[in-house]
Amino acid sequence: MSLVQEKLLEMRNILDISDINIADLHQESSHGNRVVYKELKSFFKEGEDNNIIKMCSSDYLSLNRHPQIIDTAISIIQKNGLGRDGNSYFGGETSYHCELKTMLTQVYGGGRCVLTPNGTISNMLVTTSLVQTNLCNVFFSDALNHATIIEGIKIAQAKRNGIDKVIFQHRNYKELENKLFQYREGRKDAKIVIITDGVFSMHGAIANIPKLFELTIKYDAYLVIDECHSLGVLGVEKGSGTLEYFNQAWNDKIIITGTFGKAIPTNGGFVQCSEKLKGNFTNSLYKMFTGIPTSYECGIATKSLELIREGKDKREMLYSLVRKWREIVLEIYKSCDIKNETIRSKTIEFYEQELSNPTPIVPFFISQKTSIELIKKFNVCSRDLLVNQKLQVVPIVYPAVPLDSELYRFLITLSTTEEQLVEVWKKGFETEIKKMYD
Repeated sequence: MSLVQEKLLEMRNILDISDINIADLHQESSHGNRVVYKELKSFFKEGEDNNIIKMCSSDYLSLNRHPQIIDTAISIIQKNGLGRDGNSYFGGETSYHCELKTMLTQVYGGGRCVLTPNGTISNMLVTTSLVQTNLCNVFFSDALNHATIIEGIKIAQAKRNGIDKVIFQHRNYKELENKLFQYREGRKDAKIVIITDGVFSMHGAIANIPKLFELTIKYDAYLVIDECHSLGVLGVEKGSGTLEYFNQAWNDKIIITGTFGKAIPTNGGFVQCSEKLKGNFTNSLYKMFTGIPTSYECGIATKSLELIREGKDKREMLYSLVRKWREIVLEIYKSCDIKNETIRSKTIEFYEQELSNPTPIVPFFISQKTSIELIKKFNVCSRDLLVNQKLQVVPIVYPAVPLDSELYRFLITLSTTEEQLVEVWKKGFETEIKKMYD
């Protein structure tokens, strides 16, 4: 039995979802992915991919094809080649790695930078290192944190006995404070780490960083913020992420994890932390025995950060597109006839609250009940959107989201136009997506 099947079985036992066959659900989801990607492959083969309206890309600022990015990559490849000479311990770092680390320190206004292969390793490096260096014996984690944070905590717990995990409801900071108080009262030696997404990857909600930092100081904790979907997007002046968005100054109690695979169009990840913690993280097995970005990937990241810093006008354009799409989605749910009134009212309430949210992650909530039939409809709908409407959007199912929480996740980029948003509304929703509610 696969890990996914085991988790589904675990959730089924908890929720008593007796009508779900675990193996069938896993098989149907995998089958749907193969069908959709087969159709997508045919578009690429026929040279038609440029006609696809792609609303599943996290290249938010459309830097992937920016001429300065391409010129930077070519120049460095010609000098240093495509690969790397080793990891950080064995001569792998070059001047391009040093320039990138300096740039990230400037972006966050303090701390020191550790480079990693990707954002997943960044989260696992932080959670395991904090435990192994006796700086953490309990994690307080938002209920909707990214899967890599959840797995990182599980790995940390497996490495040492007695490591607790306390889950608080999504962005419910009053509940978090109550649980922090109760835990501290019962365990005076608690070494607390509060961990959160900066921007939550499925719903696009923004964590309240000032409130979390307030609790971090009050309870003598560390605050870990996953900035994968924040860097480059939030912070209208410089695009530095949630700290800039909330005008939150750098503090050595803060630990930032991130990736170069979203607004920054390349591979790699990083951890931004205090000088003290840098030594701990650098000596982690996740740092010592994993790779680092290549020289040209570091060059791309540095050039991207320069363009991001100068790109206030680009962010304002993105925010305008995001606002337009949120207004369209809200209008869809207010005006159309959706049989499931719970889904309809839930979504209207969500969008009325999130209308001014500038993050380019916009969900379409689909279900309250996971079933094989639902997954099949998802797969058919995704295929038909691609084949009939040339619209590429990704259905999100368990384990990316909890059971009974399936959704479509629309990602807005600067490659999208307002005209395309209206086209997606008319063609995508009216002809295909609306069927999901029948």
